[in-house]
Amino acid sequence: MKLTKSQLKKIIKEEFQSVIEAYDPPLPRSTELPGDKSPPSPEEQRMDTLSGQYEDDMRHHLLVGIEVPDFDGSMMPLDFFLSKLGNYVVTGDVSEKQAGNIIRQIQYAMRVDPNDLGYVHEEDSTEEEDFR
Repeated sequence: MKLTKSQLKKIIKEEFQSVIEAYDPPLPRSTELPGDKSPPSPEEQRMDTLSGQYEDDMRHHLLVGIEVPDFDGSMMPLDFFLSKLGNYVVTGDVSEKQAGNIIRQIQYAMRVDPNDLGYVHEEDSTEEEDFR
């Protein structure tokens, strides 16, 4: 069975998403209140739109902006690595179980330490001060 690079990329992205969902099920968005049937206010709509945009930006950055080690130790963009990993699974060079373990290792390595983020420990400031 011969796959084009775009077909393989699509399969890998779908598999990557399914692995993420399987090991880190999505939680309800903070803007979704269970049982609240009233129409959202303009502020709630804006908050939901911004949250969705931030999520999309992060998802894109995670796939194309982060480099991970290839099997030979050289660094490569995550989306290329996922394509290569999928190819190895399809050809039998890597089992699906091994691929799942590799994905979990990458996910674990991508966890953020709050001490690395300056905004977590900052004192309250005005919005104007944040952008100086």
